Amino acid sequence: MAIVCEGDADCRFYSAIADAIEPQQKDRRDTLFAWTNGKHRLPTVVAALHGLNVPTRVVVDFDIFEEEQPLAKLVGNLDGDWSSIRADWEFINNQSRLNFQDQTQTKLKRE
Repeated sequence: MAIVCEGDADCRFYSAIADAIEPQQKDRRDTLFAWTNGKHRLPTVVAALHGLNVPTRVVVDFDIFEEEQPLAKLVGNLDGDWSSIRADWEFINNQSRLNFQDQTQTKLKRE
C-alpha cells in the first residue's frame, strides 16, 4: 500500500504514528509513504500508483478545499465520483472563504 502526502515532514509524521500504533503488523511493513512536494502533484502520483494497481491512500492538508482542482482530479484518480461530492466541496469552500474574510475584516478594523 502507498500513502501519499503533500510533504516529506507529513510522511515522516504519519509513518511515526503508524509505527507507534502497530509496529509489528505485517501490512504496515509493506506500506510506502510517498510525498509529492505539494497538492498540485498529488493527482499525477496517485494516477501512476493506481495504474500499477498499488492500493493507495492520500493524506492532504485542509487547504485542498481552496480550489476545485486538484481535488476533483484526485477524487477521480481514486475512482471517486466528483459529481456526487461537488456540492459538499462547494459548501466547505464557501464557508472557509467567509470565515477567512470575516477574520480579515475584524483584524483590519482593530488595526
